[in-house]
Amino acid sequence: MNFIGKLSVIPLILVLGLIFITSCKKELPRLPMDKTKITQIIEDLYIAESMADGADLTIRDSLKNDYLQQVASHHGLRLGELDSLLLAMTEMPDSLHLIQGMALDSLRAKQLVIREKENLGL
Repeated sequence: MNFIGKLSVIPLILVLGLIFITSCKKELPRLPMDKTKITQIIEDLYIAESMADGADLTIRDSLKNDYLQQVASHHGLRLGELDSLLLAMTEMPDSLHLIQGMALDSLRAKQLVIREKENLGL
């Protein structure tokens, strides 16, 4: 095969390689709802968990259930829908990790504002 013949094979190999790579691309699961909305729900769940953990052991479990119901209601969800959302997110660990990080960053920022107001005597 001469030099010109070799050059015409290279584009063919590149095209076939590109087709192979794109056909093997794994389809990523879609989030069950908007990322911002999920982040807000996760924030509220962290707050609810924190509040319930501060309660007496005898009522902690019932408080957690009440708080979960309130979080779901606040976001226009039924408790079963909230459970389904959380289950779906556990099946997407990379997305869940990212959203949890965003929720914690938001909570830290809110905590900083509260502390600054306390330091200013507001």
